[in-house]
Amino acid sequence: MILIRRSEPRSGSMSGASASITDHVLNATSSGPQHLGAIYEFVLRFRPRTAKETVRARVYEAVEKGNLQRVAVGVYFAKSGPATLVLIEGDTREVLKSLEPSSIDAIVTDPPYDLGTRQHTATGTTRPHKGQGRTYQQWDLDRATLEAMFRVLRKDKLWNGLRGRTARGGGALLLFVPPLTRSSWKHIVRLITLAEDLGFTFYGSLVWDHEIMGMGYDCGRNRRNEILLFTAGRRNGLLWNLGMPNVLRHRRLSRRAGQHEAEKPVSLMMQLINSVTRPGDVVADFFVGRGRWIREAVSQGRHVIAVDVAPRWVKEIRGDFAMPRLDLAFSAGEA
Repeated sequence: MILIRRSEPRSGSMSGASASITDHVLNATSSGPQHLGAIYEFVLRFRPRTAKETVRARVYEAVEKGNLQRVAVGVYFAKSGPATLVLIEGDTREVLKSLEPSSIDAIVTDPPYDLGTRQHTATGTTRPHKGQGRTYQQWDLDRATLEAMFRVLRKDKLWNGLRGRTARGGGALLLFVPPLTRSSWKHIVRLITLAEDLGFTFYGSLVWDHEIMGMGYDCGRNRRNEILLFTAGRRNGLLWNLGMPNVLRHRRLSRRAGQHEAEKPVSLMMQLINSVTRPGDVVADFFVGRGRWIREAVSQGRHVIAVDVAPRWVKEIRGDFAMPRLDLAFSAGEA
């Protein structure tokens, strides 16, 4: 059974220094043991001190036993039934450079944006800032990062064509941004304009209703985020969930000590993912944070590529998959 849905062979992706460890792992496990040698060779170039026998054992254990295994420094792989997870600890900007073009169906992510909000984080009442700003680095998506996202998104993804038919168009990019305010709106407009200049098509925004009020006094107390919907070129079809409203009500998670500040409800993430992908599609989150939704996405047949620069959150995601036979565990949960 193939692990990654492809409508065309991925010729040439197994050679050259530009191929990523993600592509090698996904290709090899989807094509069978005869291609595992490409993983060994790549990892030995990528991490020269890694023993070939160790890499072989880890990949086979992940494939045969259905658990999460480290296949290289900072790179983890798991297979559950027909679905896969590639978890990477690293800088998104570096990971994007190594991914194969047109290899991802949807990117659903919450970048660690500034977008005019930094001025409020040191003096606002949201905890655990304590006058020090966010507990994670803030930076806005630049031209190079958006350009890389456009490059890795598929240009012939399947979309809903109505009446049982399908259409083909660009892969989806869903970006969480702050609500439009006096300090943020110019930054958000610039982001949309830049994305369209790079080839994205902007379709509009969804509203995430937190159901809990936050702070904010310019235009009422805030209880929402905007989610910008782009595709890499035209979509030529419709969302898979035609009954989804443009206001999504999911109660924001309580901000406890030690919890990721930007963690999203699993139900919200899955509603978004199910609207832009089908089972067998590849979904990426390049700023995944805590990523509790990953288990649910994999259990619903999505292949997930998850990246975060913080070792702490990668470790916690690994803990979510630290059990034998993930495919059996998911099957039991669905029964």
